[in-house]
Amino acid sequence: MDRRKVLRSLQICYQTGMKHSEILSQQRKMWDHCEDSTNWDVSHLGGPLRFENSLCFWIQADKKLLHDRIDKRVDDMVEKGLRLELNNYFDTLKEKNDELDYSRGILQSIGFKEFSAYLQLPKSERHSKLDNALFNVGIDILKLATRQYSKKQVQWINQRFLQPKRRQVPPIYGLDGNLTDAESWDINITRPAETLLENYLQGNFEHPIFAEKRVQTIEDREDDLIVRTCEICEGRAFVGIRQWEAHLVGRRHKKMKNRNMNRELRSFKFNSDPQNPSVEHTSVSTSEAQTRDRKSVV
Repeated sequence: MDRRKVLRSLQICYQTGMKHSEILSQQRKMWDHCEDSTNWDVSHLGGPLRFENSLCFWIQADKKLLHDRIDKRVDDMVEKGLRLELNNYFDTLKEKNDELDYSRGILQSIGFKEFSAYLQLPKSERHSKLDNALFNVGIDILKLATRQYSKKQVQWINQRFLQPKRRQVPPIYGLDGNLTDAESWDINITRPAETLLENYLQGNFEHPIFAEKRVQTIEDREDDLIVRTCEICEGRAFVGIRQWEAHLVGRRHKKMKNRNMNRELRSFKFNSDPQNPSVEHTSVSTSEAQTRDRKSVV
């Protein structure tokens, strides 16, 4: 049971006199019968934000760079005493309740559940080879879980702010977080954020920084009717960026791409056989093969 969700439902019931499920049902009905696109107040994702005058910033970073930072953050936590903190806190929990439920509560949060096997070892096994091995496994799982969580955060932003057409949400302004040294942070994040805020408070929405930093929504890309052709999938054509991006992550496209790469790899091995001088030596660029699906024609 999710305690936070239960408390939220009880709060809604206390304040409105209605069940949480009844309010959600009403919102869905309004969504289904809404015809005026200028008055879309609710959607299946909920209504507008709690505060009307909201300015949303999104510090963005490349996926590879973000993953590297996550790994470094976990390594820093280990250096600063993560292992001792885990042991001490777990010992405190065991003193209060000797029969802990590892499937719920704080023991299922990121930072604990990855170390369940390590924590369940008896104290006599601490700092043994098995103990060290299980702790290192927990570190690897923690890094993976945190990377997956960061992906879910990006998906949440996309779903809640960038994709829904009928939910009244403010635009999001992207700030470049790829460089984190003090000077780059000031240039790429602090100054643009201050400029956005100052002009927002003054009502000067014509300032070019609003258009420059605004993160595109699906609506912004609806006019993209470029026809893109996938050479990997035998010339299949897709109209618009949405169809194209959905195709690139589809099962059929990935299967075709892997099959072509394996075929080229086998060809490369055959043509590189020194015992077969009659065949001309060739080389295949894997990166080139991987990026062929990015080509498009208008």
